Amino acid sequence: MDTLGRRTFLKRTILAGGGLALPGWMAAAFGPGRPDEQDGKPAQREKEKELDRAHALRAAHRRAASRGKPLLVFVVPDNQNARYDRGGRLGALLNHGGREVLFDLACCELACATVAEIRTEFGFDKLSGEPLMLCIELPTATTQAKAPTCAAIEVPKTPFPQRIAGRGSSEEQEKRYTAHEKREVQKVAAALHKVIAPDPGALGTRADRVRSRLAADEREAIESYVATGKPLTTELCVHAAPILRVAALAPRRKGDGKRILDTLEKAATETILKRRIAGSKWAKTFGCGSTIEGEQKDAPGVACGMGRVTPLANRFLWFFTR
Repeated sequence: MDTLGRRTFLKRTILAGGGLALPGWMAAAFGPGRPDEQDGKPAQREKEKELDRAHALRAAHRRAASRGKPLLVFVVPDNQNARYDRGGRLGALLNHGGREVLFDLACCELACATVAEIRTEFGFDKLSGEPLMLCIELPTATTQAKAPTCAAIEVPKTPFPQRIAGRGSSEEQEKRYTAHEKREVQKVAAALHKVIAPDPGALGTRADRVRSRLAADEREAIESYVATGKPLTTELCVHAAPILRVAALAPRRKGDGKRILDTLEKAATETILKRRIAGSKWAKTFGCGSTIEGEQKDAPGVACGMGRVTPLANRFLWFFTR
């Protein structure tokens, strides 16, 4: 089993309240909250919602619908041990996939959820398996679809060749394993790009959908940034990611394309890599234990027994247990 697959931290269960009964996709995106959100115990409910994946998915669904973006869901496996491997694989993609991965992710709203939770939220009755990701396209006034559609992003994982695993010094072994991990990351990055922004036309369509949801002052601020470099807020920059990517393809002056993409990369790094993704937390492992970022105490669990990890494997997504 490879490094990520040997991760066995977080054996205790963190309890999270809240039922999972949800209405149809349209009511989920635009209607009132669940009954248990209105039962007179707001403080308790808000605390429970922090670890409630179903609530996080619904909130992400609403944001995606309001912003004209697709919802990219990192699929959480039902098997607890498989979650550690999945979280590590996604962590490697997000942290080491490069700026093009961040650009593609910035064109989406992000969340983590199980297949069962996705079925409940969107009514995808025929959805099966546990693909790495699902890109859920939401209907807009300019699309023919009247209900959400989804595309699975799945890249089979290639095991590290055991015949060469123990050859050479520990430094040589780690170098080979890191190179293998990088190849795996690039395969997933290519599959993601093929779905999100395979060509300028697809990117332009995404830009048009986002633009149609912007307020007049937001459109003015984006145009001002593209034309003059007047600063944008981090949130608006990521919100307008497909618009900025299109603008970078046809820069008005020399250097504009680089300026725009550098700004987008900085904003995407801040919002994706430095903040929590809905339904998960960022965690780190240092070879003999794990910690959840932003929490004072070590993550509950036991020493993982990994001994050492490669740089690509030490920061990963820890999925909510419910």
